[in-house]
This record gives sequence, structure tokens and C-alpha cells, in this order.
Amino acid sequence: GVMLMNLSRMREFGWSEYIVPLKEQYEQQLRWGDQDLLNILFHFHPELVYVWDCSYNYRPDHCMYSSACDAAEGPGIRVLHANRRAAFTDKFPPFTHIYQAMKKFVVGRDSMYNDLYKPLLLKLSLRPDAQCSLTPHIYLHQLQLYTRQLEQE
Repeated sequence: GVMLMNLSRMREFGWSEYIVPLKEQYEQQLRWGDQDLLNILFHFHPELVYVWDCSYNYRPDHCMYSSACDAAEGPGIRVLHANRRAAFTDKFPPFTHIYQAMKKFVVGRDSMYNDLYKPLLLKLSLRPDAQCSLTPHIYLHQLQLYTRQLEQE
């Protein structure tokens, strides 16, 4: 998953005074380690957590069989999470194409629009019937907005 943490607020809350006793109390039941501890802490202190919508953690689960992340339909995907080795398999072409394009892209040398956006737009439209390819616009919407912003600067 994706987690952003405000370390100043965590220190202000005194989270280490809470987390150590929780670890000792639940140690035998912690299957996922730190993830379980954070879930326990937030169970007792829900005011400390803000849950982002799925557009900030878009995974193959959101598109395997149908579009299951309505929050990404308008603004697009904000954070693409290629779990399930999605970037390294033919099962989820958009994840693979985006990974390969980002790996190839050289910041400061390549054009965001010509060398990243345009090739991805073409690749993502080639196999509309493949898994996670039903809504190709959601993968590129944020990149499109960013390239437009760069052009205006």
C-alpha cells in the first residue's frame, strides 16, 4: 500500500509510547509486522489516519475484471501500485507499458510529452481488450495535465 506519514505529528502524538506496548501485547498475533501494529494503533486512534481514495493506490485489483475504482475515473490515477508483479507480466499491459516507459525515460534529456506521454498513449490504445485496458485514459490523465503545465511555464 501507500502511506504518507507526518513525522512531526507522530512525534507530537507520542506514538513510540503507544507502539512499543502494542507490540508487546500483540506480538504473538502479528502476522504482517509493522502493518499490523499500525492497524492496531489506528483502530484505537482513528483520528490519526486519513484514508486516501483508490486513485492514490491504484492496483491491478482495481481493473482485473472491471473498473473498480470510480475515484480514478475523473482525475485519473495519482499513484500506480504495480503489486502482483504487474509491471513484469503480460497480464496487465498498462502496468508493464508504464514501467518500461518510465525506466527508459531520462529526466532532463527526454521530452515529457514526446518521449513519455505520446508513446504511452499509443501503447495503451493498442490492446483495449486486455486486462486493465478498458479505461486507458485514467493511466495518462495526470501525466497529460502535468505536460500541459510544463508547456505553459
